[in-house]
Amino acid sequence: MSTVTPLPAKKQKPGILKIVLLIIAVLFVIGLIRKLVDDNQKGKDVTSTDAPASTAITIRQTLKTQYFDVTVNKVSIVKRINDPSGLGMHHLADSGSKFLVLNTTFKNTGSESHMVTDGNVHITYQGKSYNFDNAEIVLMEGYDLFTDQLNPLIVKTTNLVYKIPEEVGGEAFYNPERAKIDETISLGIIQ
Repeated sequence: MSTVTPLPAKKQKPGILKIVLLIIAVLFVIGLIRKLVDDNQKGKDVTSTDAPASTAITIRQTLKTQYFDVTVNKVSIVKRINDPSGLGMHHLADSGSKFLVLNTTFKNTGSESHMVTDGNVHITYQGKSYNFDNAEIVLMEGYDLFTDQLNPLIVKTTNLVYKIPEEVGGEAFYNPERAKIDETISLGIIQ
């Protein structure tokens, strides 16, 4: 009588499908972690429930922040920015967009120089708050983004330009860079 000896069981290698699913899961987790880190570094996301609270500070009034006194002197909506030097240059908004221009004065109230940057504009449109935190670079006189630091007690007036969709309109607030989230200037209703 002969006995049959079973062959040793082969170790099964994970299928390619399992490996692909594992890689996708790892990439998803990495993406989720990066999103959470980005949100924490950028601050609170602005949604319809946590838009900046309306403050008593409005256009032509001064908002005192940690380092600067900030005054929005004038707000305008334009499709084209003409060069004030008269050289005939202009900056034209893309199709479907417009420019929100804030003529803004900054005074360094600190005891040392500080860099002034553009800040954020929050607009409530159709029940949702949108955060416009990227100012346009307009290479014309009076439209400079600050690349130098402002010395103590020095005052600088410039035009900050934000590209926004043409259809967006509603209550708007300006939150200067490095100001607290509730330190805003009401820009009124943007149309």
